[in-house]
Amino acid sequence: MAVSVLPLMFLMSLASGMTAPFFSVHGTIVLSVAVVQLYSREAPLPEPVEAHCQPIRAEDGPQECFVPEGRVSICHLDKCWDETPAAFWIDRTEVTVREFRKCVDAGVCLPRKFDTFERSEFCNLEAKGREDHPMNCVEWAGALAYCRFVRRRLPTIPEWQRAAGASDGRLYPWGNELPDCERADFHSDKGRGCGTMWTVPADALPAGASPYGLLNMTGNVLEWTSSLSSTCSVEGKTEKELEEDDETMRFVAGGSFADTADALPLTRTSVDEQESKHVGAGFRCARDGD
Repeated sequence: MAVSVLPLMFLMSLASGMTAPFFSVHGTIVLSVAVVQLYSREAPLPEPVEAHCQPIRAEDGPQECFVPEGRVSICHLDKCWDETPAAFWIDRTEVTVREFRKCVDAGVCLPRKFDTFERSEFCNLEAKGREDHPMNCVEWAGALAYCRFVRRRLPTIPEWQRAAGASDGRLYPWGNELPDCERADFHSDKGRGCGTMWTVPADALPAGASPYGLLNMTGNVLEWTSSLSSTCSVEGKTEKELEEDDETMRFVAGGSFADTADALPLTRTSVDEQESKHVGAGFRCARDGD
């Protein structure tokens, strides 16, 4: 049996500081982890930073944002540790169907095959009118293949958390205010996808931007990282070592359009089987800083 996060199912409601139990859906063991709530919603935030984003290639194409070197704390299960990722660039938005299709057309990224428990109408690649929505239903290897295709890589979990704004103690990318449908696409009181049942375009919801200008860092789709679940620290590990390790569990970050608000705080972490292709799995790419 695989241990994975299944965004189509309600995440269990957890008290602050509690750890979620295991439960089984469709023969898959689902693990959702809540870490100790470290910060108060009333805690003041530092002065906002000035976001620096630029086109990756064409002026009218996807953008990337700069994240300076800095420390971030990561917690998973019963372990917490600090990391100081070097400066890097990361995609401003999740990789879209439009961009991923270029990799498919080049014969590098192959369209996925639906697993038996998945509902294909939630997968964006073949859905009409969702070219600018995030590419989902993609396994870790597919995400990695695309990032290599565009001469980039997947971010590590410390990089992702820092880009989301976790370094300054905020609960969410936008600050400490509770999630709403102006800031995130999630399973609200209106239903999945804030009532739409789907993802939103990758450049939607600017009110939920992180301090560095990134959009949809929580909600819309979970995002693959290169970090192994069995590795508490990525410091000293090369990109090649992270990508070629035979460990099968990888950190995923952020919540999805099918997750309730409990899944959205930056203080939560999750892991998933790297072969998982569920509807809530997407990604964005990164590269080393100049």
